[in-house]
Amino acid sequence: MLGNGVMEIRSIFKENLVKLYTRLIRLLYGIDPHKVLFISFNGKSYSDNPKAISEKLHEEAPELNIVWAFTDPDKKKGIVPDYVRRICSHRSLMYYKELSTCAVAINNFPFPLIDKGEDQMFIQTFHGDRAPKKVMYDSPFKKRNYKLAETIPGFCNLGIVGSEYGEKLFRSGFRYTGEILKAGTPRCDMLVNPDYEYADRVRNTLGIADDTKVLMYAPTYRRQNVGNNTPQEIQKIDLERTIEALENKYDCKWVCLIRTHPGARQRLNGYSCNEGILDVTQYEDMADLLLISDMLVTDYSSSAGDYAILRRPLVLFQSDIDEYIEKDRSFYFDMNESPFLIAKTQQELEELISTFDDGMIKKNCKDILSFFHTNETGCSSQLVVERIIDFIEHGK
Repeated sequence: MLGNGVMEIRSIFKENLVKLYTRLIRLLYGIDPHKVLFISFNGKSYSDNPKAISEKLHEEAPELNIVWAFTDPDKKKGIVPDYVRRICSHRSLMYYKELSTCAVAINNFPFPLIDKGEDQMFIQTFHGDRAPKKVMYDSPFKKRNYKLAETIPGFCNLGIVGSEYGEKLFRSGFRYTGEILKAGTPRCDMLVNPDYEYADRVRNTLGIADDTKVLMYAPTYRRQNVGNNTPQEIQKIDLERTIEALENKYDCKWVCLIRTHPGARQRLNGYSCNEGILDVTQYEDMADLLLISDMLVTDYSSSAGDYAILRRPLVLFQSDIDEYIEKDRSFYFDMNESPFLIAKTQQELEELISTFDDGMIKKNCKDILSFFHTNETGCSSQLVVERIIDFIEHGK
């Protein structure tokens, strides 16, 4: 009990210190009306909704100063465009200074608790619009002193969602009461309006031949592996057999991409990479990989709700569902009452593959999108950018 009390006091002290520092910084330096700050997955990558908004913003207003915060800015050289100024994130003093003095900030993870100015616009895009697993305040594993800045009235000026389900999750998970733009998730614009020339470039970057189809296996992380910084164990899926089943079904060559969650620092245990199985965990943006994949197998990831937009084969492989509910997350809905195709064993997965046909797959994806009451317009990035430019030019 004493240990918890000491930790809580330290947390409150740090929170107040950060608020004091950011208030002083803003008073000393003021707000730069042309600076827009982005951060994705706590600075791990140039990706997701922030990336889509950033690139559309530069296209529409190239005179603005775009800043990205990364855990290792030097490693992002050559990955981010030249017009981006890179800074160090991970709660550095530089990050707090930039966050305190920007006109607009865009994040897909919870914002830090700072002293935000009334003449600043903070946009929370989140990254799990159609996630089945309970998050943040809804999670049974949240800490006693858990606190999100998004809960504070007026801290965030805008939330971004792509479905009615996503809006409910956003309100509940963040306890957010502010304005929400429900016109799609920016990262999904490229799935609504696929650029096949761009997809070919991504495939070439990964060394995938033109005559080869792509299976992506993308399990979400497990809490114990993230907490212990240990590799995530492979579930009871046999990827070689899955590739063989797909090759028999479609009479062509397949390759498998393994993609672990950004929250996991280690890749999966249990598979060695070869010409048929590629580890793409370090690839910067998941949306690119969804675009080039001809089939997705995941477990409890919101990527399934995004992938359904493409109307391609999609299976949830959930061999550890009971253990997952006990140790990781509970769900917002009963998986068995959803339209998802679910396999709990390798045999079930192969049997599902044998039943695939184009009509069935398209109907299944349509049912998934309807289940979430999805509203992906394909112009979400444009609409968010219009709000940003309007704020910069006219304020409130």
